Amino acid sequence: MKLISLLTLIILGLTGCAYQQNAQIESCKATSEQEIASLFSRWNQDGKIDQRHIDIDCNTAIDVGIYTLKVSKTNAMIKTRYSVKYHWNGSEWFITSHQSSTMPNNKTTLSLSEQSNSIDKLKN
Repeated sequence: MKLISLLTLIILGLTGCAYQQNAQIESCKATSEQEIASLFSRWNQDGKIDQRHIDIDCNTAIDVGIYTLKVSKTNAMIKTRYSVKYHWNGSEWFITSHQSSTMPNNKTTLSLSEQSNSIDKLKN
């Protein structure tokens, strides 16, 4: 009985060592708000950022805010809220989710408190 228990412990110990050797350790990509902001600017050529908030974590970043978009057919300026989530895959940042929509009631101008409230709602 002691021999079986001893063999069981040895096998479990070796299995644990093999598992730990194959485990990958994720390292976090050092980044800045400027780098994340440039990602949005790279694909958003038609809008001007009015207000934004960027949260950075290990290999993820969330950019939320409000921008003014010019509609090419009518030249109308529309306030639009957005959120973009990025992930670092080891070699580049890519978008994992994106949302944008016009502001409620199609308002073209917003007070600072309205803008702040909109961003808080996007983050939640």
